[in-house]
Amino acid sequence: VLDRKLKPYARLERMRVSAAAAAFRETPSLRGHLVGVRYDFADFAAFKVEYRNLDRAFGVDSRGLATQLSYMF
Repeated sequence: VLDRKLKPYARLERMRVSAAAAAFRETPSLRGHLVGVRYDFADFAAFKVEYRNLDRAFGVDSRGLATQLSYMF
């Protein structure tokens, strides 16, 4: 029963911002990934834990662990 409630996931991200795009001039290009697992502990509620790694073209890179509790009503 527990194995059907645990759902692993992963995501790759890549965003290239053109220097010619005036509206996004302050937005750095980035690439990264995240991996995590979701646990559905009720029909309408879940808990997620994920590790994120984002590398920005300039500025501060981001690495860390994130959690989320979600529910639907």
